[in-house]
Amino acid sequence: MEQKQLDDMENSFFGEEFIDEEPALERLNREDKKEGKSKKEMMSKKAKPAKKAAAKIIDHTEDAKKSTFKMGEIKMEKEKDIEITAAKAPLETTPPVDPWASEKEEGSGFFKDASTWKAITGIMVILLILSVLTQGFRFSDAALTGAATASLTSSEAESKVVEYVNTNLLRAPFTATANSVEESENLYKVSLDVAGQTIDSYLTKNGKLFFPQGFDTSKTVETQLEERKSSNGSLTLPSESEPDAIESPAGTTKPAPSSVAPEGADIKIIPLQAKKWLFLPNQVTVNQGDMIQLSITPSTSPSLALAKFTFAIPELGVEEEIDGPTIVQFTAEKKGHFKFTCSSCEEWRGMIGYLNVK
Repeated sequence: MEQKQLDDMENSFFGEEFIDEEPALERLNREDKKEGKSKKEMMSKKAKPAKKAAAKIIDHTEDAKKSTFKMGEIKMEKEKDIEITAAKAPLETTPPVDPWASEKEEGSGFFKDASTWKAITGIMVILLILSVLTQGFRFSDAALTGAATASLTSSEAESKVVEYVNTNLLRAPFTATANSVEESENLYKVSLDVAGQTIDSYLTKNGKLFFPQGFDTSKTVETQLEERKSSNGSLTLPSESEPDAIESPAGTTKPAPSSVAPEGADIKIIPLQAKKWLFLPNQVTVNQGDMIQLSITPSTSPSLALAKFTFAIPELGVEEEIDGPTIVQFTAEKKGHFKFTCSSCEEWRGMIGYLNVK
């Protein structure tokens, strides 16, 4: 831009000088021709105006430079003024627009914050009430699974345990009575009295699962079994097929010492099956003076298999260890009602039977 201005100024200055000099040169040429002057003189005369013109050109150039310098200063001052004005004038910024915000917002300032706190307070109050009603948000099984599960009371649990034990686990004359009932988390602890022994049994609160006997984890199982007079024999292995009746060969029987039968006495063979925790049959009737042979066969079922045990009729002096099919022989010498039992088993198991001698 500045260069263009300089060029315009130079053209204007040079144009004016040449316009002024051209008439003078033409006039001199005409005069010289008339007077007949030499070319040398003419050249000298022509050179003089050129010197003046050159001097004038130099002067005008300096003026142009000065004017250009002044224009540059003016331009710089204007630029400074523009910069200062731009620095002073604050930029107008527009706040960001939220595309998800609603077009009209009801309330502002304190009232808007107050309504927010009211909503939060209401929600907290509702949660507190629910926590109290549900005992810390502990929902019942019915609420979680959708199935109603009735919980037994302590008296109902006591009667159910006593009835189950007397019906399924004990045999007469043994019976179980309840001493106390305690609630332990999701179980009822029922203390039973069986033949003078205290046994702790457990029943779930819904009454579905029953645990007849609990073990103390602070003691070994062997110690507790010895305290309860239990045997630790090995279980008999289940066979592939379980026949209804097992006949023992003569060479495998273990006859017990028997008394000499009186003349005319009958030999009576009675099959007797032993399983957990009962004898089948549990009632045997014979006549006085009969020679009795009890063919005892332990059950081979995995769930009913009984370990090695001792068969005894204390009042008749009969005692025999049973380990597999065994024949126990004795003579019914006197009349009466005699009890045969598993003497190596716990008494509360109720594994007993009765021999009636007429």
